Amino acid sequence: MGRSPLPASQLAPSTLGKNPARLLKRMAEPNYPPCNPNPPDNFEEKETAKWTYYFNLLNAQGVITAADYDTLASYCKTLVDSDRIRKALSTEGLTFMTDKGEVKKHPLLSVLHQTAAREATLAVQLGLTPASRSRTKALNQDAEKHNAFAEEESGL
Repeated sequence: MGRSPLPASQLAPSTLGKNPARLLKRMAEPNYPPCNPNPPDNFEEKETAKWTYYFNLLNAQGVITAADYDTLASYCKTLVDSDRIRKALSTEGLTFMTDKGEVKKHPLLSVLHQTAAREATLAVQLGLTPASRSRTKALNQDAEKHNAFAEEESGL
């Protein structure tokens, strides 16, 4: 099982030019409207803070659309859940003693593992990992103009 293909709107232009059939297939993909900047109504304060941070980050790069709303919401909730699990484990410990005197791993460790896997998957879908960033293309080409590193390079 390989990587999931990125939407055409997030592919680098150089990757589309290599295969004309792929270009035609990708051009048929829908273009979604911009993402609503407001977090979901059921978000708590910590989730809203994560939403604000990641929405602004992705929006500045022009890679978030209305189709990404639920993915971003899930990512923010997952990040907060992970923090809560880690806090619980830091106070309760990684192991516990059963009634029979056996030492067992804390059940939250399995939940933390599942949460970490979900975080990683959602981060890739949103283009937040180095590998997924290299494959994304900004919807807003003006984001490229504000790249401080590119400005420094051109000044050399």
